[in-house]
Amino acid sequence: MVISFLLTVGVSNYLIYFLTKVFDFANEMQREAEKMSMKLSRQEILLHSMEFAFQRDGWNPPLMKALEGLNERQANWRPETGVSNTILEIVTHLIFYKEQLLQRLLGFEPSEPSSNDVTFTASGEQTWEQVVAKLIKVHQDIQSCLNDLQDEDLDRPFPHFPIGGQLLTLAMHDTYHTGQIILFRKLQGSWPSNRDYS
Repeated sequence: MVISFLLTVGVSNYLIYFLTKVFDFANEMQREAEKMSMKLSRQEILLHSMEFAFQRDGWNPPLMKALEGLNERQANWRPETGVSNTILEIVTHLIFYKEQLLQRLLGFEPSEPSSNDVTFTASGEQTWEQVVAKLIKVHQDIQSCLNDLQDEDLDRPFPHFPIGGQLLTLAMHDTYHTGQIILFRKLQGSWPSNRDYS
């Protein structure tokens, strides 16, 4: 059921295979950490993954660094081919799926979108700064919920795919779209030519 849903929203078999391998890797990291007396829980691994995908510099820039310094015009810029989404539309899409997951974490069952395309539709009623503030807020709320979960909660179907898997997928989703945003910024000339990885 989960695989068929992921396929309907455009997730390839390769990505599903990759997500499975990443979750297996997280479990292996936990086992290795326990051997080394580091005792990282899966919850800590997920929090770490979400932190690096969203706000903390690592090997790749996090989402918030990719959005840093963008103005409304740049956020609404579309490549001349016109076949892709704007940065604003990508951020709207990220907010949509974060809100879906947050609603589930809070015990509600959100309605499913009619298609993945509608999740990229910006309302036009909010400024760019308000959209970014909304992204930050929903991400912080998810992290707060994750802090309240017990390790065994991560294996609970949610509704069909374990909570831990969905949280890991969320971090990878942020990273995937961060790459798109950086590419757009490079195309529009708004990405720094040199970055500090401190």
